[in-house]
Amino acid sequence: MSEVTEETRLSPRFILLVLFSLVIILIGLFISDPVIFVSVPIMLFVGFALLLLKPQKLANVQLTRTMENVQINEDDTSRVRLTVKNTGTIDIPLLQVNDELPDDLYGDNTRSRFSISLKAGESRNLVYEVCGNYFGDYSIGPATLFSQDAAGMVGYTRRLSSKSRLIVYPKTAGKLSGFTIGPQTTRPRPGEIPARRIGAGMDYFSTRQLLPGEPAKRINWKASARIADEDKLLSNEFTSQQVAETLIILDCQNNIGVKDRENSLMAYSVRATMSVAERLLRDKNRVGLLVIGSTSERVVPAYGRRQYDKIAMTLCRLSLGRMPYLEANISYTIRYFYPRASQIVLISPLMERENLDIAFDLARCSGTFDLMILSPNHLDFPLDGTPRKKLVKSREGRLALRLAEAQRRSVISKLEAARAIVLDWHASEPLEQVVAANRFMVARRIAQLANR
Repeated sequence: MSEVTEETRLSPRFILLVLFSLVIILIGLFISDPVIFVSVPIMLFVGFALLLLKPQKLANVQLTRTMENVQINEDDTSRVRLTVKNTGTIDIPLLQVNDELPDDLYGDNTRSRFSISLKAGESRNLVYEVCGNYFGDYSIGPATLFSQDAAGMVGYTRRLSSKSRLIVYPKTAGKLSGFTIGPQTTRPRPGEIPARRIGAGMDYFSTRQLLPGEPAKRINWKASARIADEDKLLSNEFTSQQVAETLIILDCQNNIGVKDRENSLMAYSVRATMSVAERLLRDKNRVGLLVIGSTSERVVPAYGRRQYDKIAMTLCRLSLGRMPYLEANISYTIRYFYPRASQIVLISPLMERENLDIAFDLARCSGTFDLMILSPNHLDFPLDGTPRKKLVKSREGRLALRLAEAQRRSVISKLEAARAIVLDWHASEPLEQVVAANRFMVARRIAQLANR
């Protein structure tokens, strides 16, 4: 049962009329007696209003909230229906209904306040629209009912604490046509990753003698023509394509551009996480999630669309902040909670010491799993509240940006020397363009690391 709060208040109009009439009476008593007669009409009006006053039974008003969709994507809309019914025997000439909303759910067509008249036994449907401007887990309500008597002397308020939940899933940074990873170990299930073993794949592995019963399309005719024994035929062997257990780590300890949350650093990081998770799950990999913020959120690796929804639901509960214990034991946490993870995708801005400590700690564990870092370039976002466009106009600002860029390139070089693959993502470029432009570099880097 929802808690109900009822309140009855005298209207300021009523109080002013009474005070005004009392002042006139006092003036008449001490200054001029005829002035008292001026207060007679006012007092008569107040008296008749109180005699004809009928209390508005808001306790007999029932309100039900129905959500069209309880889960929507970012930038999508959903309709909310309020059903208001008067179960009493007294008409309500003016009833104001206000359904409280978070600021992030207001759109161009959002109107959650209504003024209606409600007869005895009548039921009305009130519909308004909410817009998911920013991802998150929101609650709609409580609803407030307000009514006055016909003379506007007394107001009645009833507050219903019942709330409805609305989840806004974050949107992606765009669909990725491919996301190249090369883990050291794979799982025995068909997928898109070339494994280091023989199987039914696309990449050439070796040549061997044709076995009885094998299809003729596997015969390597050129190699067979070079051998002296004409009765022997050689066939091609290919590498097996399997799946990997991948862990996505989202570092949300820092945020830039908080005033414009839709274009903040955390928003870009979350959208990149959604795009990478969607691509890896589409390639049939097992994908898990670890969020590093004020609290640690974990999602156990799994397959399919349901896992994608779990990851999206977890990202809706993000909270900025730091967890020093997790920073110092990130590799231990991974080995304890994700012992089979062979590929780590770290999404981090690499802008402060705590971010770098996590990245280097993971890079040092290259014998256990492979590390790929997708780093949104924090220099594209406002620095200390100053946009980049304003910094480049001054000599000091340009010099500060050059030093920051040089420091960032130095950090990326050190991470690559520690066997990590780093993708530097500028906010002005689509994520698909960055991944496609570095696809051959990533494949070549994976081959180099495999040969070490």
